[in-house]
Amino acid sequence: MTGLRLRDPDDPEYLTDSRSVIAYHLHGSLAWLRDPTTDRVYKAASLEVLRDDLDFFESVADGDATLEPVVVLTDRKRAAIAREPFASAYRMLQTSVATADTLIIAGYGFGDIPLNTALGDALAARTRLPRVAVIGYGRARVVRNVAVRKLGRTDRSLREAIDARARICGHGLPAAVDCLKGWGR
Repeated sequence: MTGLRLRDPDDPEYLTDSRSVIAYHLHGSLAWLRDPTTDRVYKAASLEVLRDDLDFFESVADGDATLEPVVVLTDRKRAAIAREPFASAYRMLQTSVATADTLIIAGYGFGDIPLNTALGDALAARTRLPRVAVIGYGRARVVRNVAVRKLGRTDRSLREAIDARARICGHGLPAAVDCLKGWGR
């Protein structure tokens, strides 16, 4: 089947001075496949073709596949994000957070320790925090408390600074559009 070469870390899309908004795919996909002979990562053109037409995942389970899925599983996350393409994505995320005017965290429950660490470290290294919008589901006070605690970790002054700069939208998308109107003026 057709595969597309996954972007390299120096792709212009990842360079912070070339885009005002950058979205990072930090944990891969079942459609991402690594060639173990070259260590190159490709994106399959169709996950359905992999599943239904090629029975790829049965081949993986049987040990017959020549490619391997590139997706970060929770029990192997720390080791997986140290390897490319994830290591570059985490570094680029931290660089972006270190220079961003606004950080929008959407659809994230703050249960990912390596991601919380990366975000928290990048925020702690700043002299002035960006505006932080957290878009999730639940009571705004609960969402705020979890975000502030996980990103600020044990640093009280960082927690207070995040709390002061955060806008919490607890009704998900698209309600966040209304929640964020006028924010930052």
